[in-house]
Amino acid sequence: MTSLHAIILAIVQGITELFPISSLGHAVILPKLLGWPIDEEDPNFLPFLVVMHLGTATALLLYFWRDWFDFGRAVIFRSGPRAAEEGRLFWRVVVATVPALIIGLGLEHLLRKGFGAPKLAAGFLIANGVMLFLAERWKGRAARSLDALSWADALVIGIWQCLALIPGFSRS
Repeated sequence: MTSLHAIILAIVQGITELFPISSLGHAVILPKLLGWPIDEEDPNFLPFLVVMHLGTATALLLYFWRDWFDFGRAVIFRSGPRAAEEGRLFWRVVVATVPALIIGLGLEHLLRKGFGAPKLAAGFLIANGVMLFLAERWKGRAARSLDALSWADALVIGIWQCLALIPGFSRS
């Protein structure tokens, strides 16, 4: 992979990360579409994708630093204007992360193969688009506040988030 390829993939990652169009899927598909001599099965390709995601995560942490500060203050010091709500939300985010962590570690070898399969990523990108379209079309519940998020809701969100481990299916 050339430096130019890495820069272009990083730009695509940065642009697509915040939209429900799978930045990961695009990073797997784009090199094949453009005919770049990139081996997606190279052991360095997955770490490169992870580093790109860490760059975006760092930017988001910096942008939302106040929210993270409030989370930390609520959890560590149990102080602040909304400490109880912030603390409760923090622990629900932790619970929602656990299923993807378990599945990701347990199926790492199998999931790794998906990073070298642009056609598979393209298929999951289409499936994800259809699923998001149908979910938007059929949503029946009224909007709820994050304060109303139950432990069960957090776990269900985490289970669904496991799909994000598949290139093309991720929301990011």
